[in-house]
This record gives sequence, structure tokens and C-alpha cells, in this order.
Amino acid sequence: TEAADVGGARVVDAYRHALQHAEAAQDSATAESEADASWRAATAQASAAALCGLCRFGEAKSILKEALNFATAAMTLKCDGAIEQLACDIVESIHTAHEQTDDRQGLEGFVRGLQALLHALHQLVGEEPASAMPIIAADEKVPDDCGVNLEPRARLLERIVLICIATGRERDAEVAKRVFMEFRLARESSNTRRLLGMLQSA
Repeated sequence: TEAADVGGARVVDAYRHALQHAEAAQDSATAESEADASWRAATAQASAAALCGLCRFGEAKSILKEALNFATAAMTLKCDGAIEQLACDIVESIHTAHEQTDDRQGLEGFVRGLQALLHALHQLVGEEPASAMPIIAADEKVPDDCGVNLEPRARLLERIVLICIATGRERDAEVAKRVFMEFRLARESSNTRRLLGMLQSA
């Protein structure tokens, strides 16, 4: 028990140091950094992740709205693997912060921002022929490697779909359905196909 307490205290200290580091970076930001959407998104995500680790979820949620907006702006201006991974981390933090507090209503406030992110991602991917909603057969098996080594874009789409389902609102479920219709990767990824099965059974 004592060892567990010591380990827990070390984890808390690590999150506190991470938060201090992120705040110090923001306080000492140059004008160039302030104008860089990817830098703003990364520092906001670092703060939010640390706050989640400290169970300060309310503060994290507020910062995550800012992080999402900056990530979308960064993706619109220039996108590479690092920015997609950052966007994925931010959406993951959004899901975690609300899951830990059972806050479905709070998730609703992020859907519009997620739609903007999807639009930016769609522009990046380029025009793909829209597809009808795929139908998941009742006997379709989820692969054993589901969720293993998933690329950031597939993971990002999965988290967005999961959040849109988690709100429980029909209009958000429609956003999730559009992901499958507009992104071939969502139709092919085993993780998102599992979520599609949830949508169809709802």
C-alpha cells in the first residue's frame, strides 16, 4: 500500500510539472509562437492532458475547446502526420475528460468543433466519392488486432464517431453517419466498423 501511495504521488507530481511546463511555455511565448496555430494547439493540449491527470476535468474541458479550434486552423493551413497526431490526441482528451465525469451534455458543446475538424480533414484527403452507409452483417467478427497500431487518421475518425454517438442526440448520430459516408478509411477500419454496428443497433 505504501509503495502504491508513493507511486501515486510521483504520478501526481509528474502531472503538476507537466502543467507548470506548459504554462511557462505559454507565458514566455514569442509573437511568432502566438501566431502559430499548431503551437497553440500543442500547448493547450499539453495543459489539458496534465489537468486530466490531476482530475481537474472542468478546467481541462475549457482548454480543450481552444485546443480543438487551433488544431482545426493548423490542419487547414498545413497538415502533416504530426498535426494529425496532435488532433487525435486532443479528441482523445475530449473523450477522456467527459467520460471520466459522465458528462454527455458537455460533449454536445464539442460537436460543432468536431464538424469543423472533419471539414478540414476532408479538404486534406481530397474529394472522395460519397458512399451509402455500409451495412454491418450480424455475424461480422471484429478482428483480433482491433485497435492495435491504428494510424492517427483512423484513430481520429474513430474518436469523433464515438463522441457523436456518446451524446445520445440523433443529430449528432447523423454527423457520425456522415463520417462513414464521406471517409473511405472509416468504412474500412475495423474500429470504426465496430462503432457502425453500434449505430445500426441503436
